[in-house]
Amino acid sequence: MDCSYCGKENSSGDAYCKQCGTPLSVRSATGMQPQRVSPTTETQAVSSRLQNGRYEIRKTLGQGRMGAVFLAVDHRLEEKPVVIKEIIFAYTDPKSLQENTHLLAEEASALALLSHPLIPTVTDHFREGSHYFIVMDYVEGETLEELLSRATQPLEETEVLTYTSEVLDALQYWAQQDPPILHRDLKPVNIIISKEDGRAHLVDFGFAYIRPRVKQKAPQGASGYSPPEQFQGKTYACSDLYTLAAIMHHALTNYDPREHTLFQFLPVRELNPDLSEEIELMLARALTFSPAQRYQSAGDMKRDVDHLLQRHFGLSGYGGNKKPESLTSPHLNTIVLETTSPTLTTIERSLTTHHGQAPVLSQLPVDESELHLPDHSYEEQAQVVSSKPLPPTIQWEIKLPDHSY
Repeated sequence: MDCSYCGKENSSGDAYCKQCGTPLSVRSATGMQPQRVSPTTETQAVSSRLQNGRYEIRKTLGQGRMGAVFLAVDHRLEEKPVVIKEIIFAYTDPKSLQENTHLLAEEASALALLSHPLIPTVTDHFREGSHYFIVMDYVEGETLEELLSRATQPLEETEVLTYTSEVLDALQYWAQQDPPILHRDLKPVNIIISKEDGRAHLVDFGFAYIRPRVKQKAPQGASGYSPPEQFQGKTYACSDLYTLAAIMHHALTNYDPREHTLFQFLPVRELNPDLSEEIELMLARALTFSPAQRYQSAGDMKRDVDHLLQRHFGLSGYGGNKKPESLTSPHLNTIVLETTSPTLTTIERSLTTHHGQAPVLSQLPVDESELHLPDHSYEEQAQVVSSKPLPPTIQWEIKLPDHSY
């Protein structure tokens, strides 16, 4: 049977065109080109099959407004377990559907060329009707969300730093691509601690942002973990790092940011006094409201994480045996921290006690343009994001004594 849209010859039992994904059942008796493909907003049911029976859905791993993620088996490869990411297109005409398919196919093909031990490999991608599917390797294990949900106390600092080093290595690998790749949807459920190797694997990158073809206007990311700019539809390299730092804060304190005021993170040592001073300062920098004041690359943040692992626990960070750089460089001796309070009594007292010498605190000018959310709130955040501006923020520059490190 020939596809009435692209002309590709298909087998008589095929439900969708192998080349363009158009439903073969829409072909009329006259052979005229279909004028519209009706959308199906429902996700796949367990036991349903894709690609003319090759993939069989076994379990729904996650579901959202734009699609779902499934555990499936590949019958062509001896029922090998795979993960299938489903993306649902809006109701559209065949031409627009074809254009959107081309863009997704191009980006999925680019992802399929990447190879990193902590990132699942994309093995297939295709469209069926108004749905697009990305197939990738299955990583068996426990998500960080599951680990945090059953934890009755904060995770150990060494455990969190180890997982963070691994995730940062994956993010750094993406950042080195041309063009660079951003995740945009980091959250605990998208980090899996592998049953096979015990390492943190970065998964579910169906919304990874490769090319800025269209200016993003919709809010992105996960409530509680995402930085302010993502509520304005903006994403930078440091946005993923803010989100990862928010996840670290949660893991180290058992303080779930989804249950508290957005963008407000208490110093970690107020919630968990057993933590090191360095990790408190590192998180304060990564969680700064202003993107310009945060870590600007995964490599920079990983260098600090690996240094803390080496210094406090005698462990090497992920990705090599070379000794981490000594951090006598200024970025852990000097940090910009933002608060809604005119004083930094807790941190100042803590640093003075540790070093026997008070840090130098300097109030920086406030950029009022960066202290407000957009004038309107978004549907996903309707219950937690107000259209009112955030409390005034004060930036402090903290310089530790020269002998700190």
